[in-house]
Amino acid sequence: MLSDVAVLKAASRLLFLQELSNFEMSSLSPLGFPKSLRLTQKSDFEYLREQSLKSFVHPLILYKKISRLQLSHARLGLSVSRKIGKAHDRNRIKRLLRERFRLTVGLRQTSFDLMFVVIKTPDSEEQLLKAFDRLLKEVMRDAP
Repeated sequence: MLSDVAVLKAASRLLFLQELSNFEMSSLSPLGFPKSLRLTQKSDFEYLREQSLKSFVHPLILYKKISRLQLSHARLGLSVSRKIGKAHDRNRIKRLLRERFRLTVGLRQTSFDLMFVVIKTPDSEEQLLKAFDRLLKEVMRDAP
């Protein structure tokens, strides 16, 4: 026969696992960055480098073009050179830009493919995000 302690441990473990599965399903999904919002293939990046509109605000270059897949939402591609820093620095930059893109509500309705290239190490995260915001405003202004 199981002791009361063993039954309580099993019950609390079961409740913990149920809460964990509910947490994973409910709170993480709206915070994600789905693949449908990303440029994932080499052909997507090449498409943007060819004959696209190009804008520059230090330390970013923006390539933008109407989506070749005729999508109803914008997609983001990021390119950060090894010259920028170590992998953790480059990943931090990409995380910051992805999150800012995700939180920009109006971009969901534009049909642009956007590629941001970081060409120089930014002086600060604030400078990087201000440049990103200026370029996003330009995209919103040009949106059909």
